[in-house]
Amino acid sequence: MADFRLDTERLTIRPLAQRDVPEFVRYRNVEAVARYQDWPLPYTVQMADDLVAEMAELGRPTPGRWVQLAIDHDRHLVGDVAVWLDDEAQLAVLGYTVSPEHQGHNFAVEVTRAIVEWLFLEAGVHRVTATLDPENIASARVLERCGFEYNGTVRSSALVRGEWADDTRFSLLRPAWEKWRARDVGAPDRIELVEVTHDNVRAVCEIEVSQSQRRFVSSVAMSIADAAHPPVRDGVEARPWYRAIVADGRLAGFVMLALADDAHPTPCLWRLLIDTWYQ
Repeated sequence: MADFRLDTERLTIRPLAQRDVPEFVRYRNVEAVARYQDWPLPYTVQMADDLVAEMAELGRPTPGRWVQLAIDHDRHLVGDVAVWLDDEAQLAVLGYTVSPEHQGHNFAVEVTRAIVEWLFLEAGVHRVTATLDPENIASARVLERCGFEYNGTVRSSALVRGEWADDTRFSLLRPAWEKWRARDVGAPDRIELVEVTHDNVRAVCEIEVSQSQRRFVSSVAMSIADAAHPPVRDGVEARPWYRAIVADGRLAGFVMLALADDAHPTPCLWRLLIDTWYQ
């Protein structure tokens, strides 16, 4: 059977090879990369050689095994992705690393989308799972952009380099992936700001904030609670004004302003959130 290979618009995904070892070892020892991973440090050339030898025997994702795949851009190694299949090839786990110099180009998103598509359509798996450090917000955002759902955070779930680490978990089922992939990602024809009333407040409060954004953006329910008991700014109680955002007839977000008052001559944006589905 031929070795595994996937080609995306910009990248090639293939088994890790001997020629990758110097760069692979280099970025695995970069503190900014290793801080969110669990491989031993220092990561040595011998460790990489042993891994490459193991990959040469496997060649592609294999039930019951982890497989390390290289990510190439313009024939240069820019990162790697690991894929594990259970013994029945029904459950998969993936992880990814992009070298610091090549971060910020959406390579992780492009690779994850390609691997997930292969796992569902070619390998026939039922569920794909990914775990990450709770502080790795960028990685959480990658998974969310690929349709993964946040499942929770397990406390002290792994002993990493002598310290107990928490583990945040995401997963994606094939039906959810198919729905996510088929969603309309074009600009809406009509956007409306709709008053929040007794009739729609429960639906508005169900607008979902992505896990990666929850430390930065309050929920709709919390925002409405703040509006009910507004803070005092410079001796003047804030005057909230809020509306649901409706795109082509569907609830898509929430916006709240602090209106102008005696101490603040211009209004300011207080809250803005867009439902995960529309990001």
